[in-house]
Amino acid sequence: MQIVFETLREIFANTIHLIQPDERLPYIIHTDASSKAIGAVLMQKDTEGNVNLVSKAPRVMNSAEKLYTTCEQECLAVV
Repeated sequence: MQIVFETLREIFANTIHLIQPDERLPYIIHTDASSKAIGAVLMQKDTEGNVNLVSKAPRVMNSAEKLYTTCEQECLAVV
């Protein structure tokens, strides 16, 4: 199990990296919320069609935010 974990960690470490955004290209944003946390990922598709990571913003919700409805939590992730 440890070998599998270390292999996956190595693959992710060498393939996932942030890029400088190109202001001429459109942005892609993905957001999500769970009962405990929210997150957002900002990406761009380059001229070759590859989708690249520009920025990420995960965080744990506070006790008040955990009481929000599902729709409110999803909107919070966008904000």
